[in-house]
Amino acid sequence: PAHLPGWTSLTGSRVSIIKGEYIRRSIIKRRRMPISASGLRKVVYVETRQGQSLPRVLKKANQQGTILAGMSAGALCWFDWAASDYAWTGRSLPLRCLGLIKGSCATHWRGERNRRADYIRLIKEGLLPSGYGIDDGAAVLFENGSFAEVVSSKPGASASRIERSGTTVKES
Repeated sequence: PAHLPGWTSLTGSRVSIIKGEYIRRSIIKRRRMPISASGLRKVVYVETRQGQSLPRVLKKANQQGTILAGMSAGALCWFDWAASDYAWTGRSLPLRCLGLIKGSCATHWRGERNRRADYIRLIKEGLLPSGYGIDDGAAVLFENGSFAEVVSSKPGASASRIERSGTTVKES
């Protein structure tokens, strides 16, 4: 969005800083708001120059019916929590997100070496709440904060619900 007035791209990222009331209003008016796959921590903590936080702007857009979407980190950001390799260690760590969808999420479910095992372990240890593991090429649709369906653009791509009950974790 660097071509839009008031947007500045963060170094090495496709996530942008919102600058000014014009951009805030344009997000609120949009019917869809995709978030790119890079810079999850930047999306969650970016502030506008007027002190209106990006998370607050996105929450207001959501309340007004804007469709919020994203792939990879752009899918994680809508949940309360995520299992993310934001530290680039090859291992997933808990990360607090925007909180528009209850629970947690892990993307690249079967696409990254440790992602599935890390996510299940984090839920089992109580470091993350129950949530969804999403394959590359799949998406989980929520309507009014509730799970609606899994959709896929790749054959075999899907999502799993990971549920903690006591000391056991069930994948379905």
